[in-house]
Amino acid sequence: MLRSQVGVTEQPLGSNDGPEVRAYLAACGITKPAPWCAALLHWGLLQLHPPVTGGGAWSPAWFATSKRRVAAGDVRAGDIGGVYFASLRRVGHVVACESVSRREAVTIEGNTNAAGSREGDRVARKTRDREQLVWSRWL
Repeated sequence: MLRSQVGVTEQPLGSNDGPEVRAYLAACGITKPAPWCAALLHWGLLQLHPPVTGGGAWSPAWFATSKRRVAAGDVRAGDIGGVYFASLRRVGHVVACESVSRREAVTIEGNTNAAGSREGDRVARKTRDREQLVWSRWL
């Protein structure tokens, strides 16, 4: 489901708004422009498994329960990765694992850009070192 969203951009760029972005945020009960990386993942889970809800729109909520934690060496497609920001002292951006190799995870991320920002303007596919993220399993 998330693969079909790669390439979606905010309208206008830099606004945290647009038809698709509104749908992601609405899945979390948010009705105004807001950061949306986690809302994209929540929306995606609802599309695939309507009885399953994700961690909502707040990135740290995806890692709140220890029983959902996954070791980096056990990461698989569908797991949720959290990017830790030292300046925030918490996870500040979440990504979905599309595939894994020995050291890397190919991810799908919302509210990102070419530089990997957590305040970007699009849904994009990225390659990240899987050891650099905190991982959680929701499916």
